[in-house]
Amino acid sequence: MDNIDYISNNISELAVLMALAEEATELSKAAMKLARAKGLLDNPTPISVAQAENDLIEEYNDLLICVGVLNKMPSLTICVDVDLRKRKCRRWAERIKSYKTKLEG
Repeated sequence: MDNIDYISNNISELAVLMALAEEATELSKAAMKLARAKGLLDNPTPISVAQAENDLIEEYNDLLICVGVLNKMPSLTICVDVDLRKRKCRRWAERIKSYKTKLEG
């Protein structure tokens, strides 16, 4: 039994969902911190770009672990919906194209 199996068999669904919410929040903060570290905002941070990138990678992987645990729980399985992802990517690309067209306009 690997660690994901062990965790999913020994933790409640509520605990995993709470961990997922926490990690999603931490990932969001890490992404914003990286934007600040790269100077993309006029609100600098003393954290280096390298540290901010490492933090983002860590939080991303923490989130993936939570999803992996959820996938092993029979009560709630998160599956990759390829069609949904394609539709969402197409919609995002269309918004970017529309925005660029307006700028060139």
